[in-house]
Amino acid sequence: MPLKSGSRLMIPVLFLASALPLLSQAQPLVDKWLAGLRETDQKLRAQQWEAAAKRGRQAGEEIVDLAGTGESPAYSLAVAAVFRAIAEAGLGHQDDAEWLWDSALNLFPDIAKTSVAPYGPAAAELRKRTLRTVGADGNPALRPAGGEGGVPLDARGKDIEPPRIVRQPRPDYPKALRLLEAGGAIVISSIIGSDGRPRQPVVLNAHGGGPALKYVALDTLRQWRFEPAKLDGKPVAVYYVITVNFQVKK
Repeated sequence: MPLKSGSRLMIPVLFLASALPLLSQAQPLVDKWLAGLRETDQKLRAQQWEAAAKRGRQAGEEIVDLAGTGESPAYSLAVAAVFRAIAEAGLGHQDDAEWLWDSALNLFPDIAKTSVAPYGPAAAELRKRTLRTVGADGNPALRPAGGEGGVPLDARGKDIEPPRIVRQPRPDYPKALRLLEAGGAIVISSIIGSDGRPRQPVVLNAHGGGPALKYVALDTLRQWRFEPAKLDGKPVAVYYVITVNFQVKK
């Protein structure tokens, strides 16, 4: 069945995507990102992992640039994240695959109910993942009161050297939100591993910007790197809460 815009749509066999409630003059752009998801699906089925990863990233960017502040793009952005996760798993990039899958669950939890059987065993393993359970503050009563930071997963009350950011790419502000002068802030709990990579993201709060800002914030934080926290001079994994701000420059 060919894709058509303006209603809930079938990405062959597996995925549904909602067209954005945009003005008619934006319709060619909507068609473009729907086509991007379809092309990514086809490349995944052909096990063209690198090409699928590239096209999935482009499709996500196209959706973000059109999304505005509404909630309607959440499912489509989750589909883009799932497709990217499967492609990264196919390439053997497991950390990126797991982060992207968790991002999809943050955007649209019911995406986990969708079958990924046509994409092979790596996709099936990703589908088993669930979001990490967190407390009201993002970590199970372990984060120090007041402000952001990290504490060891198993070292309540012990003195540690906190993680230090060593690479911090800035998030790209979505075009539609810049035009609307819409700012926002996304609060994310993650685990900073003993290797300095963030893992297992959970969005705790989102102030403005809708799912587009969530998608961008999660994708940006995925690329951050840290000098890991240390306990007794040894690297340790810690819980970590960070706020990604999107500010409108007047």
